[in-house]
Amino acid sequence: MSSAKFKEYSTAPMMPSTRFKWHFTTFTFLGISLLVYVTFLIVPAIMGFIYSFTSWNGLTDVVNFVGLANYREALADRRLHNAILNSVRLAVIQTLFFNFVVMILAAAIETSRTRVLRGTLRSLFFLPFLVSFVVISVIWTSLLSYRFGVINGLMRAIGLGFFATDWLGTPATAIYSILVINLWAFSGFYLVTYMTAMQAIPKELYESAQIDGARWFQSFRNITFPLVAPAFAVNFIVSLAWGLGTFEPVLLMTQGGPGFASETISYYIYWFGFMGARQGYGTAVSFLLFLATMIISVIQVYTLGRREVE
Repeated sequence: MSSAKFKEYSTAPMMPSTRFKWHFTTFTFLGISLLVYVTFLIVPAIMGFIYSFTSWNGLTDVVNFVGLANYREALADRRLHNAILNSVRLAVIQTLFFNFVVMILAAAIETSRTRVLRGTLRSLFFLPFLVSFVVISVIWTSLLSYRFGVINGLMRAIGLGFFATDWLGTPATAIYSILVINLWAFSGFYLVTYMTAMQAIPKELYESAQIDGARWFQSFRNITFPLVAPAFAVNFIVSLAWGLGTFEPVLLMTQGGPGFASETISYYIYWFGFMGARQGYGTAVSFLLFLATMIISVIQVYTLGRREVE
Protein backbone atom coordinates (compact mmCIF):
# COMPACT_ATOMS: atom_id res chain seq x y z
CA MET A 1 0.00 0.00 0.00
CA SER A 2 1.39 3.37 -0.99
CA SER A 3 1.84 6.17 1.54
CA ALA A 4 -0.92 8.24 -0.07
CA LYS A 5 -3.44 5.38 0.06
CA PHE A 6 -2.42 4.54 3.64
CA LYS A 7 -2.92 8.17 4.69
CA GLU A 8 -6.31 8.23 3.00
CA TYR A 9 -7.27 4.95 4.67
CA SER A 10 -6.05 5.99 8.12
CA THR A 11 -7.91 9.33 8.03
CA ALA A 12 -11.15 7.93 6.66
CA PRO A 13 -14.06 8.07 9.13
CA MET A 14 -14.99 4.77 10.75
CA MET A 15 -18.46 3.31 10.58
CA PRO A 16 -20.47 3.54 13.85
CA SER A 17 -20.33 -0.24 14.36
CA THR A 18 -16.56 -0.28 13.77
CA ARG A 19 -16.07 2.67 16.11
CA PHE A 20 -18.14 0.95 18.79
CA LYS A 21 -16.12 -2.27 18.50
CA TRP A 22 -12.85 -0.32 18.65
CA HIS A 23 -13.88 1.62 21.77
CA PHE A 24 -15.35 -1.50 23.39
CA THR A 25 -12.11 -3.44 22.89
CA THR A 26 -9.96 -0.54 24.10
CA PHE A 27 -11.96 0.09 27.26
CA THR A 28 -12.20 -3.63 27.96
CA PHE A 29 -8.41 -3.98 28.12
CA LEU A 30 -8.06 -0.73 30.04
CA GLY A 31 -10.83 -1.72 32.43
CA ILE A 32 -9.27 -5.09 33.24
CA SER A 33 -5.87 -3.48 33.88
CA LEU A 34 -7.45 -0.77 36.02
CA LEU A 35 -9.45 -3.34 37.98
CA VAL A 36 -6.34 -5.40 38.75
CA TYR A 37 -4.39 -2.26 39.71
CA VAL A 38 -7.10 -0.97 42.03
CA THR A 39 -7.82 -4.38 43.58
CA PHE A 40 -4.25 -5.40 44.32
CA LEU A 41 -2.57 -2.03 44.92
CA ILE A 42 -4.88 0.89 45.64
CA VAL A 43 -7.35 -0.90 47.92
CA PRO A 44 -4.64 -2.66 50.01
CA ALA A 45 -2.75 0.65 50.31
CA ILE A 46 -5.85 2.45 51.58
CA MET A 47 -6.70 -0.38 53.98
CA GLY A 48 -3.10 -0.45 55.22
CA PHE A 49 -3.14 3.27 55.87
CA ILE A 50 -6.33 2.85 57.92
CA TYR A 51 -4.84 -0.06 59.89
CA SER A 52 -1.75 2.04 60.69
CA PHE A 53 -3.93 3.99 63.14
CA THR A 54 -5.01 0.81 64.97
CA SER A 55 -3.53 -1.83 67.25
CA TRP A 56 -4.61 -4.71 64.98
CA ASN A 57 -2.46 -7.81 65.42
CA GLY A 58 -3.22 -9.29 62.00
CA LEU A 59 -4.80 -12.44 63.48
CA THR A 60 -8.11 -11.48 65.07
CA ASP A 61 -11.11 -9.36 64.09
CA VAL A 62 -10.50 -6.99 67.00
CA VAL A 63 -9.38 -3.61 65.69
CA ASN A 64 -8.80 -0.83 68.22
CA PHE A 65 -8.22 2.71 67.03
CA VAL A 66 -5.11 4.23 68.65
CA GLY A 67 -4.68 7.39 66.59
CA LEU A 68 -1.08 8.51 66.10
CA ALA A 69 0.29 6.27 68.86
CA ASN A 70 1.99 3.91 66.38
CA TYR A 71 3.71 6.80 64.61
CA ARG A 72 4.87 8.39 67.86
CA GLU A 73 6.24 5.04 69.08
CA ALA A 74 8.08 4.49 65.80
CA LEU A 75 9.72 7.92 65.80
CA ALA A 76 10.94 7.39 69.38
CA ASP A 77 12.17 3.78 68.97
CA ARG A 78 15.98 3.56 69.09
CA ARG A 79 15.86 0.15 67.43
CA LEU A 80 14.15 1.75 64.43
CA HIS A 81 16.79 4.50 64.44
CA ASN A 82 19.46 1.81 64.15
CA ALA A 83 17.54 0.12 61.32
CA ILE A 84 17.25 3.45 59.50
CA LEU A 85 20.99 4.05 59.88
CA ASN A 86 21.77 0.61 58.43
CA SER A 87 19.37 1.11 55.53
CA VAL A 88 20.74 4.57 54.73
CA ARG A 89 24.31 3.23 54.87
CA LEU A 90 23.43 0.47 52.39
CA ALA A 91 21.46 2.82 50.13
CA VAL A 92 24.15 5.51 49.92
CA ILE A 93 27.09 3.18 49.28
CA GLN A 94 25.16 1.07 46.77
CA THR A 95 23.88 4.13 44.92
CA LEU A 96 27.36 5.58 44.59
CA PHE A 97 28.84 2.26 43.50
CA PHE A 98 26.13 1.35 41.00
CA ASN A 99 26.00 4.77 39.39
CA PHE A 100 29.67 5.70 39.24
CA VAL A 101 31.89 2.63 39.50
CA VAL A 102 29.55 0.44 37.43
CA MET A 103 29.04 3.23 34.89
CA ILE A 104 32.79 3.58 34.39
CA LEU A 105 33.08 -0.23 34.14
CA ALA A 106 30.32 -0.26 31.50
CA ALA A 107 32.13 2.45 29.52
CA ALA A 108 35.40 0.49 29.71
CA ILE A 109 33.72 -2.69 28.46
CA GLU A 110 32.01 -0.81 25.64
CA THR A 111 35.36 0.49 24.40
CA SER A 112 36.48 -3.08 23.78
CA ARG A 113 36.79 -3.75 20.06
CA THR A 114 35.97 -7.43 20.44
CA ARG A 115 32.23 -8.05 20.33
CA VAL A 116 32.60 -11.53 21.83
CA LEU A 117 34.49 -10.12 24.82
CA ARG A 118 31.80 -7.47 25.39
CA GLY A 119 29.04 -10.04 25.24
CA THR A 120 30.87 -12.46 27.53
CA LEU A 121 31.58 -9.84 30.20
CA ARG A 122 28.02 -8.54 30.02
CA SER A 123 26.64 -12.05 30.50
CA LEU A 124 29.00 -12.84 33.38
CA PHE A 125 28.08 -9.68 35.26
CA PHE A 126 24.36 -10.09 34.61
CA LEU A 127 24.20 -13.76 35.59
CA PRO A 128 24.03 -13.20 39.41
CA PHE A 129 20.99 -10.93 38.91
CA LEU A 130 19.11 -13.87 37.37
CA VAL A 131 19.82 -16.22 40.26
CA SER A 132 17.28 -16.56 43.08
CA PHE A 133 18.35 -14.82 46.27
CA VAL A 134 17.72 -18.05 48.16
CA VAL A 135 20.50 -19.66 46.12
CA ILE A 136 22.70 -16.59 46.54
CA SER A 137 22.21 -16.65 50.31
CA VAL A 138 23.19 -20.33 50.51
CA ILE A 139 26.31 -19.73 48.40
CA TRP A 140 27.47 -16.68 50.33
CA THR A 141 26.66 -18.16 53.75
CA SER A 142 28.96 -21.03 52.84
CA LEU A 143 31.66 -18.69 51.53
CA LEU A 144 31.56 -16.49 54.64
CA SER A 145 31.42 -19.29 57.21
CA TYR A 146 34.03 -18.85 59.95
CA ARG A 147 35.22 -22.45 60.23
CA PHE A 148 34.54 -23.91 56.78
CA GLY A 149 34.19 -20.83 54.59
CA VAL A 150 36.28 -20.49 51.43
CA ILE A 151 37.26 -16.89 52.23
CA ASN A 152 38.64 -17.65 55.68
CA GLY A 153 40.23 -20.84 54.38
CA LEU A 154 42.02 -18.89 51.67
CA MET A 155 43.27 -16.34 54.21
CA ARG A 156 44.64 -19.09 56.42
CA ALA A 157 46.30 -20.75 53.44
CA ILE A 158 48.24 -17.61 52.48
CA GLY A 159 49.26 -16.75 56.05
CA LEU A 160 46.59 -14.14 56.76
CA GLY A 161 44.62 -16.26 59.21
CA PHE A 162 44.54 -13.41 61.73
CA PHE A 163 42.09 -11.65 59.36
CA ALA A 164 39.68 -14.60 59.46
CA THR A 165 36.42 -13.69 61.17
CA ASP A 166 32.79 -14.65 61.39
CA TRP A 167 31.70 -12.22 58.69
CA LEU A 168 27.96 -12.64 59.22
CA GLY A 169 28.14 -13.16 62.97
CA THR A 170 30.26 -10.16 64.00
CA PRO A 171 28.48 -6.82 64.61
CA ALA A 172 31.24 -4.81 62.93
CA THR A 173 31.18 -6.82 59.68
CA ALA A 174 27.63 -8.17 59.30
CA ILE A 175 26.08 -5.15 57.60
CA TYR A 176 29.08 -4.71 55.29
CA SER A 177 28.92 -8.38 54.32
CA ILE A 178 25.30 -7.77 53.28
CA LEU A 179 26.54 -4.74 51.33
CA VAL A 180 29.17 -6.76 49.41
CA ILE A 181 26.58 -9.42 48.54
CA ASN A 182 24.18 -6.77 47.21
CA LEU A 183 26.93 -5.20 45.11
CA TRP A 184 27.82 -8.59 43.65
CA ALA A 185 24.21 -9.62 43.00
CA PHE A 186 22.84 -6.42 41.44
CA SER A 187 25.77 -4.85 39.58
CA GLY A 188 24.85 -6.70 36.40
CA PHE A 189 21.45 -5.01 36.18
CA TYR A 190 22.95 -1.52 36.23
CA LEU A 191 25.84 -2.55 33.99
CA VAL A 192 23.51 -3.78 31.24
CA THR A 193 21.34 -0.67 31.60
CA TYR A 194 24.33 1.64 31.12
CA MET A 195 25.78 -0.44 28.29
CA THR A 196 22.44 -0.32 26.46
CA ALA A 197 22.33 3.46 26.81
CA MET A 198 25.93 3.78 25.61
CA GLN A 199 25.26 1.71 22.51
CA ALA A 200 22.79 4.37 21.36
CA ILE A 201 25.51 7.07 21.35
CA PRO A 202 26.70 7.82 17.78
CA LYS A 203 30.19 6.48 17.19
CA GLU A 204 31.00 9.59 15.17
CA LEU A 205 31.17 11.63 18.36
CA TYR A 206 33.95 9.45 19.75
CA GLU A 207 35.79 9.46 16.43
CA SER A 208 35.68 13.28 16.30
CA ALA A 209 36.90 13.48 19.89
CA GLN A 210 39.74 11.07 19.12
CA ILE A 211 40.77 13.16 16.12
CA ASP A 212 40.80 16.25 18.35
CA GLY A 213 43.18 14.45 20.73
CA ALA A 214 40.72 13.68 23.53
CA ARG A 215 41.70 10.85 25.85
CA TRP A 216 39.39 8.14 27.17
CA PHE A 217 38.40 9.94 30.35
CA GLN A 218 37.79 13.21 28.50
CA SER A 219 35.49 11.41 26.05
CA PHE A 220 33.70 9.77 28.97
CA ARG A 221 33.21 13.07 30.80
CA ASN A 222 32.13 15.16 27.81
CA ILE A 223 30.30 12.62 25.65
CA THR A 224 29.33 9.44 27.49
CA PHE A 225 28.17 10.83 30.81
CA PRO A 226 25.95 13.64 29.43
CA LEU A 227 24.29 11.33 26.90
CA VAL A 228 23.48 8.58 29.41
CA ALA A 229 21.86 11.08 31.77
CA PRO A 230 18.35 9.53 31.38
CA ALA A 231 19.69 6.08 32.32
CA PHE A 232 21.65 7.64 35.18
CA ALA A 233 18.50 9.29 36.54
CA VAL A 234 16.53 6.03 36.46
CA ASN A 235 19.34 3.95 37.97
CA PHE A 236 19.98 6.51 40.68
CA ILE A 237 16.37 6.42 41.85
CA VAL A 238 16.06 2.62 41.57
CA SER A 239 19.32 1.92 43.40
CA LEU A 240 18.43 4.24 46.27
CA ALA A 241 14.94 2.74 46.61
CA TRP A 242 16.33 -0.81 46.53
CA GLY A 243 18.95 0.11 49.10
CA LEU A 244 16.40 1.55 51.50
CA GLY A 245 14.20 -1.52 51.01
CA THR A 246 16.89 -4.19 51.54
CA PHE A 247 15.16 -7.24 52.98
CA GLU A 248 15.99 -10.64 51.42
CA PRO A 249 19.69 -10.95 52.42
CA VAL A 250 18.89 -9.87 55.97
CA LEU A 251 16.03 -12.33 56.29
CA LEU A 252 17.89 -15.26 54.74
CA MET A 253 21.38 -14.74 56.16
CA THR A 254 21.45 -12.78 59.42
CA GLN A 255 17.86 -12.26 60.62
CA GLY A 256 18.93 -8.77 61.60
CA GLY A 257 21.72 -10.03 63.85
CA PRO A 258 23.96 -10.33 65.62
CA GLY A 259 21.74 -8.37 67.95
CA PHE A 260 20.35 -5.69 65.64
CA ALA A 261 23.63 -4.96 63.87
CA SER A 262 22.34 -5.79 60.37
CA GLU A 263 18.66 -5.00 60.82
CA THR A 264 17.14 -2.80 58.09
CA ILE A 265 13.85 -0.93 57.96
CA SER A 266 12.16 -3.61 55.85
CA TYR A 267 13.21 -6.38 58.22
CA TYR A 268 12.10 -4.25 61.18
CA ILE A 269 8.65 -3.94 59.58
CA TYR A 270 8.55 -7.68 58.90
CA TRP A 271 9.61 -8.55 62.45
CA PHE A 272 6.96 -6.41 64.15
CA GLY A 273 4.21 -7.02 61.61
CA PHE A 274 4.49 -10.81 61.32
CA MET A 275 6.78 -12.15 64.03
CA GLY A 276 5.56 -9.74 66.69
CA ALA A 277 1.91 -9.84 65.59
CA ARG A 278 1.68 -6.03 65.44
CA GLN A 279 0.31 -5.41 61.97
CA GLY A 280 -0.94 -1.94 62.86
CA TYR A 281 2.45 -0.79 64.07
CA GLY A 282 4.33 -2.47 61.21
CA THR A 283 2.03 -0.80 58.69
CA ALA A 284 2.65 2.59 60.29
CA VAL A 285 6.42 2.14 59.91
CA SER A 286 5.97 1.00 56.30
CA PHE A 287 4.10 4.20 55.51
CA LEU A 288 6.89 6.24 57.08
CA LEU A 289 9.33 4.40 54.80
CA PHE A 290 7.07 5.04 51.81
CA LEU A 291 6.82 8.73 52.64
CA ALA A 292 10.59 9.09 53.04
CA THR A 293 11.27 7.20 49.79
CA MET A 294 8.72 9.30 47.90
CA ILE A 295 10.19 12.59 49.14
CA ILE A 296 13.73 11.52 48.24
CA SER A 297 12.57 10.30 44.81
CA VAL A 298 10.78 13.57 44.05
CA ILE A 299 13.89 15.54 44.99
CA GLN A 300 16.02 13.26 42.83
CA VAL A 301 13.71 13.52 39.82
CA TYR A 302 13.64 17.31 40.10
CA THR A 303 17.40 17.67 40.56
CA LEU A 304 18.43 15.15 37.92
CA GLY A 305 15.78 16.46 35.54
CA ARG A 306 17.21 19.95 35.74
CA ARG A 307 20.72 18.61 35.20
CA GLU A 308 19.59 16.58 32.21
CA VAL A 309 18.00 19.67 30.62
CA GLU A 310 21.18 21.67 31.20
